[in-house]
Amino acid sequence: MNEAEKTRYELFFPSELNEAIARTPVAYIPAGSLEWHGEHLALGSDYLRGHEICLRAARLTGGIVLPPIYVAAAGYSAYHGSIVFSARLVTDFALELLRELEKIGFQTAVIVLGHGGCVQQDAFEKAADIYQEGNQMQVLVIAPGSAMELPAGAGGHAGAHETAQCLTAAPGAVDLNRFDPTATRLPKYEGIDREPYKQGTSSQGSDDIDDHMSAKEWSWQQNLPELVNPQDAEQWMSEIAEAVAGRVKEEMSRLK
Repeated sequence: MNEAEKTRYELFFPSELNEAIARTPVAYIPAGSLEWHGEHLALGSDYLRGHEICLRAARLTGGIVLPPIYVAAAGYSAYHGSIVFSARLVTDFALELLRELEKIGFQTAVIVLGHGGCVQQDAFEKAADIYQEGNQMQVLVIAPGSAMELPAGAGGHAGAHETAQCLTAAPGAVDLNRFDPTATRLPKYEGIDREPYKQGTSSQGSDDIDDHMSAKEWSWQQNLPELVNPQDAEQWMSEIAEAVAGRVKEEMSRLK
């Protein structure tokens, strides 16, 4: 792989990094999570697909993709395997990361939310707003689900659309043989203190955390495996990456 073909930050040598930033000073940040997605999806599904979206978008726009981060604000906090942080910590983390990216020379930071939900999105958007008040680097926060219209029957969290994205991003993170539409009882850690997860979030976010913590059952698409195939997966991932790249190109044109 030559220098011009590289997109992953961790693979650059220092001199290559400086030259790549000079060409296209855009940093892509896949913001994911380690979170329960049923038995058919691996726990890292959010950041694996977020990383792939960023890699594809960077090939269309130029720029550099950072390693995916799993410092994520509350989603399905109580469910088995989920590692979740407060919105306050996520915002603070994002502010320090943005500071470091501008120090290195980036002019635009693109945070792609592989892990969504209002708590996560609010935490990163708050960081973007605070950072841009006194700094030059521009910050975009993009939720791929809002960057394009989802197909009918997408299925929401761990549904057909998300499973298809994961199938393309990391085939080893998907095992449809494990899917059981009758497994509706949520696997949860009981007796969790909710308050640490609520720090720094809005009243709506606090209500969402309560809802997730209180839920006991999950409703699955009964024919989920039939709704996912490699052709759909590739098409959907390409469309998402193109939508994200389109947003970034608009910002790049505005800054010229």
